[in-house]
Parts: sequence; C-alpha cells; structure tokens
Amino acid sequence: RGGGPVWRYQDADNYYICRANPLENNFRVYKVVNGNRRMMRTVNLKITSNQWHTIKIENIGDSIKCYYDGKLYLKAKDKTFRHGKIGVWAKADAVTYFDHLKVSAAK
Repeated sequence: RGGGPVWRYQDADNYYICRANPLENNFRVYKVVNGNRRMMRTVNLKITSNQWHTIKIENIGDSIKCYYDGKLYLKAKDKTFRHGKIGVWAKADAVTYFDHLKVSAAK
C-alpha cells in the first residue's frame, strides 16, 4: 500500500514524488536525482487504507506544496527540475488505485 503522484519527470532516475504510506503513517515528498531518492519533507499522519484520498501538488517555479485530503501538509523549495511529465507511483509490493488524475495550469 502507498503511492502518489510523480511530476516534472525527466526519466526513471530523475523526478519529484509525493506519497502517502498507510503502513508507516506518513506523507512525504521526495526528489530523485540520478536514481538517488532524497526526502525533502515529511509529516507523520494517519493514512487510512481501503478508502479514497486526494493528493494535490502545486509546483510553481521552485515552490512545492503538497496537500492530503484538501489540507496543506508539506512545503519545500527546489529548482532541480523545471519541467517534465506527470504520472503515478506505487510501492513495488503495493495494491494502489488511482482515479481522476487532473492537471491544470497554475493560477
């Protein structure tokens, strides 16, 4: 269990990821550079399984904001990746479902 969005994806070794983990009860944002994952921010948070949740990412310039179920929990600044693709990520042994993926321009 556990997963979340990937954005500013360059390739399999370079991207940002935000994920919720119900086994560890935390919500984290990472930067992956040259295959090395570095945690940027974390918060301990009760992540319930077997129900839908929302994760929202706002990344404008170097400002990164990560929301879980509508509440802002993580803020970071980084300018490593300025553009890229989006996607979803799940732990290798996880059964994680994604629905209603939405991308919109910054306001």
